[in-house]
Amino acid sequence: MKMKMHVLVLSIAVGIAMPVLAQSPEECAPTDSIDHLRLLRQASLDIRNRAPSYDEIVALRDASDREAALQAAIGGMFEQEEYFDQVRRTFQVQLWSSLDAVDLLIAGQNRLAYNSGLQIYYQNNSKRKYRGDNEYMCLDQLQTEYDAQGRPVPIQMVSDADCRDVGFGEGTCVQEGYELITPFWDPTIQIKVCAFDAQAFATGVSGGNCDVYDTADRGCGCGPNLRRCMRESDTGEIRRALEEEPARIFEHVVRNDLPFTEAFTTRTTFVNGRSAHMYEYMDGYTSITQTGQIVFDTQMPSLPAIPYTDEGWRQVERGPAHAGVLTTMSYLLRFASNRARANRFYTAFLCDPFVPSADGLPAEEDEPDPNLRERNGCQDCHDVLEPAAAHWARWRTGGTFGYFSPEEHSFTEVFSSCECGPGTSRSNCNSYCNSYYVTAANSHPSTYETYGGLPLSAIYLEENEGDALDEGPQTLADEPTEQHQIAECAVRTLAQNLFGRELTHREVAWLEAQTDAFEADGMRYTGLFERLVMDPKYRAIR
Repeated sequence: MKMKMHVLVLSIAVGIAMPVLAQSPEECAPTDSIDHLRLLRQASLDIRNRAPSYDEIVALRDASDREAALQAAIGGMFEQEEYFDQVRRTFQVQLWSSLDAVDLLIAGQNRLAYNSGLQIYYQNNSKRKYRGDNEYMCLDQLQTEYDAQGRPVPIQMVSDADCRDVGFGEGTCVQEGYELITPFWDPTIQIKVCAFDAQAFATGVSGGNCDVYDTADRGCGCGPNLRRCMRESDTGEIRRALEEEPARIFEHVVRNDLPFTEAFTTRTTFVNGRSAHMYEYMDGYTSITQTGQIVFDTQMPSLPAIPYTDEGWRQVERGPAHAGVLTTMSYLLRFASNRARANRFYTAFLCDPFVPSADGLPAEEDEPDPNLRERNGCQDCHDVLEPAAAHWARWRTGGTFGYFSPEEHSFTEVFSSCECGPGTSRSNCNSYCNSYYVTAANSHPSTYETYGGLPLSAIYLEENEGDALDEGPQTLADEPTEQHQIAECAVRTLAQNLFGRELTHREVAWLEAQTDAFEADGMRYTGLFERLVMDPKYRAIR
């Protein structure tokens, strides 16, 4: 029905009688004749996501040479901003870049809640840290008393057996007042914020770094202008910005006629006020081990100082470890494990998905091998997937963002602090070790016996595969054979999107010819797009 309505509108616009009933078999049959007006509409929808304008239709209808006029009209579409908008939409879908399912956006994120009755903002997950118990929040009165360091002094102390000691004795809860703060999200207003949460100190009462989630204590608040804390509405705005970042990289590659593979190797990315704020203050880049602070490098050294409310996009250059869209925060959070990251890349950009046997998986063994490269029914996929996943070894997993720099983290030697063998309590082998290293708490006994204290991402690799740990995902797109596969997949994916169907085995030679042309043209995505919309296969679509 939608197709018939478009046809009717077009017929009215150009004053030409066109059929609006169901198409006859004769009309659907192959033909060499071309309806230039229909082709204009079809190309405009694919290139710009809209129908052609009335003026464009009339210009083509009245042209003495409709073929030349059509080619000129279609060529002009690729120079319009609507085309680049469509490029971003296309690759955002191809990347599955929605972060809606990522609950906290960043693990350990400071959340800023709002008490609508008191009209006061506060950290809901820190009430116990600040006041001794989650049942207590600040009082609805202005904070006026501070100690010698300038920290808020409790206005009220409550005797309660359930209260933990936060510096005022076991069984004592404390309550402070509020302060009026200008928040980062709107420099034109002031809001009421619980005084403990409003603290802007760089270090806590115990000397820990307040910018580090794991060392922050009751002397740490949300920082200057509340920049370390996130409201629920901020979460949505920042999610959308992070989701768009990889698409902006693709747009950059396409707009500048760079080789398509640059999308997986470039250090260039784009930020707006929302995402820059996230990278600068909220990325959760540190953790604590028993040996002290472990620092995770974000490889984001050149962020511009732009207001949070600025929605314009700025180009920035990241550190050498970055690999195009494959190391954006959006990609790493959306695909939280290294296997998932490799799987999406292989599926979307190599057209080589990991598919189980048509016969299904065999029955589970009594003692299944912990090495999936050896397990029945798993080895065919995992023999490729495991070494591919190792290329993301130095990027954090599990809903966090950060890079394990080689200077701080050796992936070839045992980390003695994480040799947590049988009988070691999970609390003694901390979450950092259990998340990133082989410990007795997270592995099969035979795995711990062989790999205990080594990074989880380094196990089960063959001797010649270990370089992937330090190479990074950019080396999945730097060899001629890899680049050829990426090129062929790009041709196949775009062709199938335009044709509205899968390519058949009879079109192998056509696919090879189009891939050769794409590579000969420097892998220019726009050039590929232009060739496909001028191809007879596209013109034959009804």
